[in-house]
Amino acid sequence: MANRGINFGQDMTFNAGTRDVTTTAQYRAVCFGAGTAGFTPDLPNTTTQLLFQLGIVQTRPTAASNEVVVRMNGVSAAVCNSSVGVGEIVSADHIGSSGGLGSLTQTSIATTDATVTTAGVIQAGIIGMALEAGSTNQVIDILVNPQVLYGRT
Repeated sequence: MANRGINFGQDMTFNAGTRDVTTTAQYRAVCFGAGTAGFTPDLPNTTTQLLFQLGIVQTRPTAASNEVVVRMNGVSAAVCNSSVGVGEIVSADHIGSSGGLGSLTQTSIATTDATVTTAGVIQAGIIGMALEAGSTNQVIDILVNPQVLYGRT
């Protein structure tokens, strides 16, 4: 879609989390949640954090970075963790597989990406929808719209 480099959404600046301070954090999803300090988003590394997906990192942080710009809504470039189809719901990777922490995976509320609560309610945190298809480590455009989906077992 080639919208990269043009502001097509709402960006906010945050203090950089410890896992954000790397040049590979650009175009990856960040989250709030357990393991993040205060108002500091970070690359996800637990399933709990996936329920609090915030947006996509727009800047290219370095070791000297104190801040990170996050696209919280709108169109953004994003790195794929694996194959993603156009129009598919996407979520952040928290395991650090092929595309690394924060890269996007095609997800479903019916998959193991979801958390089942004791009441039988399924919760799945998502970051948005793919606007084009992509494969491992490819940068694609997505519609950033973080939310938590609910279902029943």
